[in-house]
Amino acid sequence: RSFFERLITGVFFHLEAHGLFSLILPLETSELVRSISFKCGLYLQKQILIYSFKNSLPHREVISFGLNAAKLEKKEFIIYDKPKQYSEEYQALLKDFLTIF
Repeated sequence: RSFFERLITGVFFHLEAHGLFSLILPLETSELVRSISFKCGLYLQKQILIYSFKNSLPHREVISFGLNAAKLEKKEFIIYDKPKQYSEEYQALLKDFLTIF
């Protein structure tokens, strides 16, 4: 079995009833994880597409799974307003972790 099959099987058996399991992944890997999760009985509940710039294609996504079917919550997250200028959303998210903000 693959790494993700073992991980998701373990999550299925250890996740609490209203818990969420979240990963940040490249889009190609995300599709694989979605498929495995569905087969293991986990439901996609949240999706955050991550973009470098507003008009670029997404390159990562945060996906969150739970044990129960729920309406999918979709969001977008943009890292830069323009080259070398982080978005306010990015700064707010990381201000407790990076001293540059």
